[in-house]
Amino acid sequence: MLTAMILAVKYLDDKRQKISSYAKIGGVSLKDLCVLELAFLETINYNLYVHPILFYRYREQLLSEGGPLLIKSDESFIQI
Repeated sequence: MLTAMILAVKYLDDKRQKISSYAKIGGVSLKDLCVLELAFLETINYNLYVHPILFYRYREQLLSEGGPLLIKSDESFIQI
């Protein structure tokens, strides 16, 4: 999951953190994260595009199966 999220950020955002920051947050070594990224990209044939309809289908499935999403706002959490 960490690798997919990092690649999504890299794909969508012009500004991003250093890969070493992602490795630290994810609790993996920089070397391991690089290996995971490469393996993930090879598995999906380097195609990071997700059609919006497919995205929303997966999103709805995750939201229906999971609990509420919480976002930290200042010192408290809000439910979305």
